[in-house]
Amino acid sequence: MAFRCLLVGAIAFLVLHWLGIPAFATERHALLIGNERYVKIGALGNPVNDIQAIDDALRVIGFAPDNITRIENASRETILRETQRYGERLRAAGSEAVGFFFYAGHGVASEGTNYLVPVEADGADIIGQSVSLDDIIGLAKRTAPDAIHFFVSDACRNVPAADCDCDVMASSRSVGTGWAESRSVQPLAAPEPDGDVVDMLVAYSTQAGRTASDAGAELGPYVAILHQELVKPELSVREVFDAVRRRVFKAIGQQPIAHFGPEFPAGYYLASASQSGESASGASFAPSAGLKLEIQAMKRLGLFEGLAGARVLWLDDNPANNYFERNELRMAGILVDIAMSTDEALEKIWLNGLRHYDLIISDYRRWGDFFRGLSDGYALLDRINEFPDPPDYVFYTYGFSDQEALAAEKRGAMIRTADTSALMRCIRESVLGPHPAYQCPRRLSE
Repeated sequence: MAFRCLLVGAIAFLVLHWLGIPAFATERHALLIGNERYVKIGALGNPVNDIQAIDDALRVIGFAPDNITRIENASRETILRETQRYGERLRAAGSEAVGFFFYAGHGVASEGTNYLVPVEADGADIIGQSVSLDDIIGLAKRTAPDAIHFFVSDACRNVPAADCDCDVMASSRSVGTGWAESRSVQPLAAPEPDGDVVDMLVAYSTQAGRTASDAGAELGPYVAILHQELVKPELSVREVFDAVRRRVFKAIGQQPIAHFGPEFPAGYYLASASQSGESASGASFAPSAGLKLEIQAMKRLGLFEGLAGARVLWLDDNPANNYFERNELRMAGILVDIAMSTDEALEKIWLNGLRHYDLIISDYRRWGDFFRGLSDGYALLDRINEFPDPPDYVFYTYGFSDQEALAAEKRGAMIRTADTSALMRCIRESVLGPHPAYQCPRRLSE
């Protein structure tokens, strides 16, 4: 197809980029707490990784690194101290501040109140030793009443066992769940944001009265999906948490809940950029000096103009890459759908039809896990090849080994190169004539 040589140039440009993080006019602050090393109750496997994933996502969408506080394995005293400091930072940030509080760890509930369990807690009086989420919300509301507040809890919301021996169910963020399950505890009413602060979201990874899963090789299932959805610039906050709810329920049958304040802005976006390359706050997404040179080179070769109007499905599980790919391709007039897992890519194909896409692009590597979703370029290509007359499929990567390149070529991949420098020379060979030092794929010049 005519797109082939031109597409490789655009891919090289994207592979070689350095991501520029936007500087938002609104001051945003986050407090992330991940508790997993419990001394007297069962340890968890993922909360520390979870808060790192949320940290990464917040940085991608414009939170300044210095404004993100990440606390691992917090005691009750630490939780109380850090939430006080968090509120004070929001107050100092002024009326346009945005706050994002996130907790991952053990949790319990009693009489409609949800509690965060500190790492030193035992089973003697689990409620008395824990910290009320309502108290944290109340503190933030009092200290920064004009801010937009996000409170997200990835913890169990079940009633603890009456005689809790503190054995924790495998893969659960629950303390002593047996009583709650065997006695069929009625779901507790989830406290909705009151009218004191209308710009507020309170989100839970599970329904009231239920446990939250901690299964997953690297991340808990809720965060594995949340951190992907947070960085999608086309989704409003409401759409983000609706997508999280659907995907988590589909993956593990767990039902996340999100409550919005009565006047939470319907069209509020945490990650948003227009096709002009500006954020919702008007801040520019400026690429690095090296990337600007690559953009200029691609434009001189006419590569972007040749791709205008192409419909591309892009598989890449890296949120930072997604943000950059989506906006740069759209600015060039290229219609792009981003998928962060093989299953999501197949869902888009089933929804739109395979022939909807002129090109399908992916990293060849296999990343992720069951809950986060596998991003497997080989698996997607094998499925695509089952269709008659499939669209062109392109792998891109930095550092293909000879063995990997051969495997990709056998599957019909269109790019074969040892490194990005060789890839750039392949582009110049296809456009400007052969270069004797490099052998580019024969299909490149078709």
